[in-house]
Parts: sequence; structure tokens; C-alpha cells
Amino acid sequence: MTRRTIKIKYVDMPTEFDFEDNWITNALRKRYNIQFVDQPDFLFYGPHDLTFLDYDNCVKIWVSGEPASPNFNECDYALGFDHIQFGDRYIRAAAGDCMGIGISSENDYRDFDESIQLRKPITEDFFNRKFCNFIYSNPTNGDGALSRVEFCKRLMKYKHVDCPGRVLNNMQNAIVPRYVSTGMDGFADVPTGDAWILGKLDFISQYKFTIAFENVFMDGYTTEKLLHPLQAYSIPIYWGNPSVVKDFNPKAFINCNDYDNDFDKVIQRVIELDNDKEQYLAMLRESPFQPDFDFHIKEKAEEFLFHIIEKGNHPYVKDPMGWSTGKRAFYRYVDAINGMSIDTYINACKNGQVGMRSILRCFEAWLRFKLYGGK
Repeated sequence: MTRRTIKIKYVDMPTEFDFEDNWITNALRKRYNIQFVDQPDFLFYGPHDLTFLDYDNCVKIWVSGEPASPNFNECDYALGFDHIQFGDRYIRAAAGDCMGIGISSENDYRDFDESIQLRKPITEDFFNRKFCNFIYSNPTNGDGALSRVEFCKRLMKYKHVDCPGRVLNNMQNAIVPRYVSTGMDGFADVPTGDAWILGKLDFISQYKFTIAFENVFMDGYTTEKLLHPLQAYSIPIYWGNPSVVKDFNPKAFINCNDYDNDFDKVIQRVIELDNDKEQYLAMLRESPFQPDFDFHIKEKAEEFLFHIIEKGNHPYVKDPMGWSTGKRAFYRYVDAINGMSIDTYINACKNGQVGMRSILRCFEAWLRFKLYGGK
């Protein structure tokens, strides 16, 4: 039987994204021959830029491992974190990146299945481990990044917390770094992949608690920050997704949401468990996920992709009234008004090289587009 050939392209992905080796490409290759072309029938894009606006006459599929929501006035189909329904045009990657359905080429998550629910025998030795760890490389990007630093410092007033990452580092060379610098100007750091993941899991398995704060507080958005300590039998102190218990067992971790994100109350709960062997071990024995958690979402996501391909290159009518986002309008007009690319203009604004008159002209163009569709 002859395999169908499909034409695809990726844009607006993270700098480390490998278009040849990622879960989308690998899934599609199970059924199709793939050609990477500049004029695709199927365009996969993420939230990292606006290049997707330059493509027409193709099916646009939004997929992201980041805390962002799809815009169906711009995409035909989407895979995301949000608890939404949109016919056959959307699928939720349950537990978010924990199922490995992000756009990063880095294998952030050790494979797991229903067997994770069957916890190995928990002995008293688990109670006698080191206190707590904090492993982060992002110090400021997102409310959670700032909050977890504050939380860690406050928890340290009770007991020392080991911090082998870039943020609050107090342990040198204790863990494989997540990123290695290329040493070249203009190039992003390179992720270390499996070495980082396995090293991290081994490290946190030595601790009773792990500070597990997301970068942002977003409904439906749960990442490896919660999953990794659960895999390693370290109790997570979790901040983030307000609906996290739709996927995860609330008895298996300390959830800041249960304490209205009052850090003093959360720390009191940590101290209580740290000094109560029976309570601590009981929590450690709990299954990580809810009984009805869908462990087959990755297979369903693959079927979702196959369904899109089989429907062919037939984009939906999007933004039928000509109302576009301010971001799109800004992108469209700034080049004509200022004679420079959007990135150049943004950098000029940051550096104080753009006057108020130029900014007001861009605002006028944006407002005109919103009111009159660019006429």
C-alpha cells in the first residue's frame, strides 16, 4: 500500500526545537511520508513569534508546551492545556507537558503509564532523608518564579534548603545543568536533555520535600515541576494550576491552593509533615493521579493529528469579520509606518530610541485597524 506524502512546516517554535525529531513528526511518520517545505499544506506553530501570520492556504495547527491559550481566529486546530471544548478542533493534553505533548524537542519527562499509580513499598528510611530541595534556572520570568524564591527563603528560616540550580544556588556541581552555554554570542543555551532529567530525578529522590512552583498560575497548566518529585518519591510543595486536582490526587502532595496561597500556612503544613512520620509516609504512599486520569492521551493526540491530515488542506474561515488582534495589527502596520521590522522596532522602544510621536502613530494605526479593518 502506497503511503501518502504530506507537506508540513514548523514556525514560531523554541530555539532548541528539532523539527526532525519531536513527538509530532514521529507520530506522523507512523502513517505518512513527510516533506518539510516552505509552502506547506499543514503548518504547525507555537506561541514564540508571529511568523505564522505570513502563511496562507494551509491548515494551521497551534501546539504549545507554554502557558498560553489558542486563538481560533488564527488557528484551525490546537492542542493545549485549557479545559475547553471546541468540537473536533481542540484536544487537551491532560496534565499538560507531563504527557510529553509539548513542542519542546527535549524529552522533559521520563515515560510513565498506569504503573506509576502502584507505589513501591515505602519504608521508614524515606522519612529519614534530607529535608528539601529547590531546583530552578529561571529567576524572574513569571509570577511563580518570583514567588518560589520568596517561599524558599521563608522556608529556610525553618530548615536549610538545598539549591543546586542557577537560582539561589548553594551547591556547586551537585546536579547536571539543564542548559550548557554555547559560548557564542547570539546563540541560546543548549539543553542537556536526558542527562539533566535523570540527574534531577536521582537528586530529588534523596529529599523528603521538593519545592514545585510553576512559572505562572494558569488553569489547566501543570508541568514536570509537579510530576518529577512524584516520580522520585519526594513530596511536592506545589504552587500553580488552580484546577490541578482534576488530574492529580490531592492527598499525594502539598497544594498551596488549599491554603489560599498563604505561605505561612503552607510552611506550617510542611513542618507538621516533617515532624510526623505516619502522616508523611501516608502521603508518600498515595497514588499520584486521580483514578480516572487518562493515561492514553498521547495516543489520542496522535489520532487527533491523523484526523486533521485525513481531512486534507481545508482551512476553516477564520476572523470572518476582519477583526484582528492588536498584536496582528501592530505586526502588520509597524513596518510600513516606521520602516523597520517589528523586532527592530521593539528593541528601539526598549532602548529609548523611539519618540512618542512614533508610538502614537503605531497606536493610531492599531486603533484604525480595530475600528475599520485596516481601511
